[in-house]
Formats: sequence, C-alpha cells, structure tokens
Amino acid sequence: MMNREELSAYVLKQITKNNPNVALMAGTGVGKTKIALDIVNKFKCKKILVLIAERAHKKNWEEEIAKWYPKLKGVEFFCYASMHKLEDKYDIILYDECHHLGTEKRLSYLQRLHPKFRVFLSATLSPQFLTTLEYLLGIRITRVKYSLQDAIDSNILRKPQINLIPLELNNKASDDEIIESWGKEKLRKKLQCTYREVWSCTSPIFKKGNPNVELHIKCTQAQHYEYLTKKMDYYKRNFEMYRSEIMKNRWLQYGSRRKRFLGELKTEEVKRLLDYLGSKRFICFCTSINQANELGGENAIHSKSDNKALEDFNNLKSDKLFAVGMLQEGMNLKNIEVGIIVQLDGQELRFIQKSGRVYRADNPVQYIFYYKNTRDEEYLAKALEGINSEYVKEFSYEDNN
Repeated sequence: MMNREELSAYVLKQITKNNPNVALMAGTGVGKTKIALDIVNKFKCKKILVLIAERAHKKNWEEEIAKWYPKLKGVEFFCYASMHKLEDKYDIILYDECHHLGTEKRLSYLQRLHPKFRVFLSATLSPQFLTTLEYLLGIRITRVKYSLQDAIDSNILRKPQINLIPLELNNKASDDEIIESWGKEKLRKKLQCTYREVWSCTSPIFKKGNPNVELHIKCTQAQHYEYLTKKMDYYKRNFEMYRSEIMKNRWLQYGSRRKRFLGELKTEEVKRLLDYLGSKRFICFCTSINQANELGGENAIHSKSDNKALEDFNNLKSDKLFAVGMLQEGMNLKNIEVGIIVQLDGQELRFIQKSGRVYRADNPVQYIFYYKNTRDEEYLAKALEGINSEYVKEFSYEDNN
C-alpha cells in the first residue's frame, strides 16, 4: 500500500500532456492539498486558481502553501458560489471538495474555463459525476481512489476504535407528540387525537370541515417515526409519478423532519456519553443547531454562530466542540482524541469527512449513535462498508468501567 510520498508520485505520473486531468478521491489526513501543490510545482504553473466551498477554507490552503512551497506565487482563491465572475486565464485549476460543483449553474460556468491542467479533489466522488464532467468538458479524467482503509493500512492514519451505541424507539408509552397544522395561522383551533385516529384526522374530508387547525397527535416514539416515514414515502411516490416540485419539497421536508426527530431524541444519551468521556478532547457532530446549543453552549459552532468556539478549540482554550454540518470538510482541527457522530445519513462522503477529523490522533476513538429498526441501521452499514470489522464494536458502559 502506498504512503503519502508514494501516492503523490503515483498521481504525478498520471498527468501527461495527453491527459492533464486527474481526480484524487481520498479522505481527510491523506494530504490531498499537498499532492495538488506538488502538481502545481512539477508543471511550473504560474496562474493558479483554487476553487473552495467556503472562504474559511482559504486559510488552510495558505497554511499548506507556506509550509511546502513558500515561494509559490500567482495563486487566486474563489468560492464555487462566485464562479460566474471567473475569467478564462489559468494554467491550472484545483477544485477543492469538488462535489460542490454538482449544480446545473456551476457546471455551466465550468465549461467556460479551459486551463491546461485540472485537479479534482474530494473524499469520494461517484463514477457518474466524473463521467458527467468528462462529457461536459470534452476531456478524460484519470481517477485515483485512496480509501480510508488504504490510509489505515499504510499507517497514514491510525487504527481506529469505532464504538457503536445502539438505541431503541419506545413503542409502549404514548408520551410523544406529532404536530401538524394547516390553514390560516391566526384562525387555527387546537385539536388533539390519538395515533390510531391520525389518518382520518388529516384526511381531505376532515380538512375541508376544519380548514384552520393545529393538530396534536399523541403517539409513541416508534409511531412518530412510522408516521414521518409514511409521509415521506407518500410524497416521494407522488413526485416520481408526476414530477411535481410541491411533492418533491414535501418529501424533502418530511425527510428532514425524520432525521431531526431521530437525532434530537439522542440528546440525553449523548449527555450520558459526555459525562463518561470526562476530560477527553472531542468533536461532536450534532443533528441540529438547537441540539448543538443545548449540548455545547458557547462551544457550539454552526451557521448562526461566530468562529470563537473553533478558535478556542484550536488554541487549546477548550477541549469541546459541537458542530453542525459546517465542520465536515475543509477545516483543520487540532489534537482531537474522540469523535462523536449523533446522526448518520445516507451520504458516504459526510461520514468520511466526519471520521477523518479523528483518525489523525495517536489512538483515534469514535462513537456512533444509531436507532435499531430505522434507516439509521441502513446508513450505518453503508458508512462502515470497506472498514475492517475488527475496529468496530458495540459499546456498553458496564464493560468499560
């Protein structure tokens, strides 16, 4: 298995005048940025563009340039959101976290640019996406994939300890509640029903006779999950049949509600784990802003917070960081001992990015919460594909006291 230097040399060999385009699919910690800069240096590129997902990622690139190629000049940075402002003047374009190209507008802007070299960087890219790029740009892209397991086998990343924490939805006590509403907000009357009555109380006939309602549906946790899943499936089927944007939006809305429901149910169990971890230095990937604020307070970082929590963490003023989404990629974090994943989803990329934050530690430890008999199990199986099962175990507090 190749180490970092061998991987860089291998990638460099793939780039020729006849095929100057390469996609490097490798996770956090492998050194994708350094390899991209090695390419810039080898081919003496003078006009260099680095496309980034967020402005905060520019700092990471500047630090890597200062570390490896301090004399390098001519580097410009643009966010993908600003691609429409770009001129066609570059020798090389480095597409950092290039899965962010995947919108129709950005792909159209991509066609305006004709650099001599293109380097696509991401933790994972689908073959279909790369084929689309090849078709749109009229090029061939050499694909180099270096998996998380490859990095572990090469000792680039340490062998992790992945602890699974299984949970079960309560299906006995009707102490949960689903709230649905329709009609004019100021005119809504509050009604209540049981889960057994839910479909009659949300039927078109019922709504016609009750046009302005806030309906409180008493249910168990398992029934709440079942309800959101049925609504998701209903709108998904309708979208697939009729291609209605309204159906698509409702399908996605119920999907978000289900994900948030499962994730926020885990809050008390996460608190228990945090007590167990004590003074360990960790990052916790939360489901929602509300959950991050509840668990982390001033140590939470998300789209509605400033960067103080991140700065305190990297300056070793704090050993706790509670993140929502924005720290999955592109930001360097220092000396993490433990990673906590509260909510899985169906995207392998997000799991790789979250996991990669921890795997640089000397003894990386990860905790993953999941609910049995839900989509969590499917997402977990997908996330752990290709990872040696000897690193994975079911965690119990009793066995670890």
